[in-house]
Amino acid sequence: MLRRCAGALVIAALCCLSAVADPVPEKAATDKPADNALPPELRFADGSAVRLALLQDQIEVRTKYGTLTVPLAEVRSIEFGLRIPPEAARRLESAAANLASEDFAAREKASAELLALRELAWPTVRSLTKSPDREVSRRAAEIQEKLQAQLTETQKAMRPYDVIRTDAFEIHGLIQGNGLKARSPYFGDVQVEFANLRQYRRLNGTEFEREVVVDAQKYGLQGRTWMDTGFEIDGDSVVVMNVSGEVDLNPQGGNGQFRIGPQGTPQWGVPGNDRFPPGALVGRIGDKGREFLVGEHFEGKPAEHGKVYLRIAGSPWGNLSVGEYKVKMSYR
Repeated sequence: MLRRCAGALVIAALCCLSAVADPVPEKAATDKPADNALPPELRFADGSAVRLALLQDQIEVRTKYGTLTVPLAEVRSIEFGLRIPPEAARRLESAAANLASEDFAAREKASAELLALRELAWPTVRSLTKSPDREVSRRAAEIQEKLQAQLTETQKAMRPYDVIRTDAFEIHGLIQGNGLKARSPYFGDVQVEFANLRQYRRLNGTEFEREVVVDAQKYGLQGRTWMDTGFEIDGDSVVVMNVSGEVDLNPQGGNGQFRIGPQGTPQWGVPGNDRFPPGALVGRIGDKGREFLVGEHFEGKPAEHGKVYLRIAGSPWGNLSVGEYKVKMSYR
């Protein structure tokens, strides 16, 4: 029953504006069977998260190409777009108008209201900074600066549409309806409003822990070939990666003296097209995320959302490296 409910939420995630096929990642060594599936995790605007059994098997999504009906069982994750509740929308409209009021107290109250609405006000505040009214644009710029320091990168980057990631596709669109039907052991049947949701994540053995092998002959080229691990980063959890193994940067004529671990070493030089030391294990989040050193151990809370990609910095002599790194990834 839980598996079928989780599937329903997945379908809701698939409803989006455009569908883009993603290549299926290489199978990880520790993938666990579907029998280990758990109720999906729903993360809310205040940062809290709960696991709820879903009471729907599919969702409808309005896309650029029409309305799609998507089975939730096929959805890995959903990043919910910014939805402004009716009451918050009224407050936003009133505050934006009062920012131009002739009454000083009304302008002050409007500024405080926009700050209180936080990420819900971010798009409105940004647009108000371009107002032809100098007082409005000045106050909006002050509010934007304060919100800039208060909001996370994820909150500032919220889209006007939902991003649904399935096992094979990523879809951009808007899930129809007001929320997801779910069952709580404490509150019974409930509807979780989309406006309060920030993320949906399917939970099973592969979501909490995964082990992959990064082959230097395939992913240690100077051309930067990346390995898609299939491990999803949600931008809110602490991610831990422990790495073991070694690679030989010069297997043809080195007699083993050029073997190095995942930290890499610059002692034999660094290729001009790479800022990481040869042999180092390098990671990034998503297709266009910033590159970072994984090394022997990485523990952090990346701000980006998406799958983890890994590569090995190439040999300083431009030849093919051999060896492999085993990478254990988990959430904490």
